[in-house]
Amino acid sequence: MFHSLALCLLDRYDYRRVAADLDEAIKFSRAAVELCIPGQPKHDLSVGILTFGLRVRFQELATICDLEEEIVLHRAALELHPPGDPLQSSLLQSLALCLSDRYDHGTVVTDLDDAIKFSRTAVELCPPGHSEHDSSVDILSLCLVDRFRELATIRDLEEAIELRREALELHPPGDPVRSSLLQSFALFLFYRY
Repeated sequence: MFHSLALCLLDRYDYRRVAADLDEAIKFSRAAVELCIPGQPKHDLSVGILTFGLRVRFQELATICDLEEEIVLHRAALELHPPGDPLQSSLLQSLALCLSDRYDHGTVVTDLDDAIKFSRTAVELCPPGHSEHDSSVDILSLCLVDRFRELATIRDLEEAIELRREALELHPPGDPVRSSLLQSFALFLFYRY
C-alpha cells in the first residue's frame, strides 16, 4: 500500500513539480521498505521506488545525502542479488551511475574506479543484443573518459573509443541512437587528438 501511494505521489510530482509530493513519496517509500522482508519481490519494488525518488530529488536539488542513501540501498540490493540473478546487471549500472555522480560532486577518484569496476561487470553480463547492453557500455565509456580527464590515462580513453566504435557497428545509419553515439565518438577522438 505504501509503495502504491509513493508511486502516485511520484506521478503527481512529475506532473505538478511540487517538491512536497516528492518528499512525501520518499517518506512513504522508506516506510514500504521497512515493512518488507529483504529479498522478497515487494522489497525489491519498494527499494526501486525509493531509489528512483532519491535519484529524482538528487537530480533536482543536488542533495548529496540522497545520493549517499541511494548508494547504500544499491549496495544492499546487490548483496541480495548474487551473480546470475537477473536484476544484478541493472543494480550494477545503477550503483555505477551513483558513484559516477558522487565523483562529479566530490572528485574522489576511488568512486570513479568503483564505477568503472561495476559498469565493466554490467557490460560482461549484458552482451550485444541484451536489452541493457547499450546503457552498460554507455556508463562504462563515460566513466573511462572521466578518469582519463582526471588522471590522463590514455588506455582509458582508448578503451572508451573502442567501446564507442563497437557500439556504432551495432547501430547502423538510420538507427535513432547512432547520432548521439557519433557525437560522443567525435568528442572522444577530439580528446585523444
